[in-house]
Amino acid sequence: MARRIGRAELAGAVASSTGYLANALDDFPRALAAYQQALDLARRSHNARRQLRALVRLGTASALAINYPAARYLAQALALARRTHQPGAEADVYSELANLADRQHQPALALAYNDKALASYRASGNWGQYYVGLLNQGIHLKNLHRYAEAEAAYHQVEAYAQQ
Repeated sequence: MARRIGRAELAGAVASSTGYLANALDDFPRALAAYQQALDLARRSHNARRQLRALVRLGTASALAINYPAARYLAQALALARRTHQPGAEADVYSELANLADRQHQPALALAYNDKALASYRASGNWGQYYVGLLNQGIHLKNLHRYAEAEAAYHQVEAYAQQ
């Protein structure tokens, strides 16, 4: 037997589905507005299950809205740095990609990007930035529970700082 759905609940379901579609299309402002509407309707109808779903989707869309443009811009910057043969800029972009991955709680990806930044800094002889990157490397290693390697990185930075 099908359950009868009230108009408010149906409107909330439509808003939530609209948000889901907008999210899939990377239209984050529209997704956020739709999820907010779904949350408002769920609160008015005192539907805790729909409130919870709307809150989770709002949180996910908010995180994507903040990080997606950053990743897209950094990818464009990396392509431009490669195309114009600017290894220092390429290293800086890899460093920023590592920071973004770290903020997204992706320590393995952060470590991989940071490795690329370190290789570029080392190849160009930019030792100041290399050691800043090595300090970040220690943080990424710590986040992966690779404590001995993190400590070794910190000691290298400390030795450089004391020269």
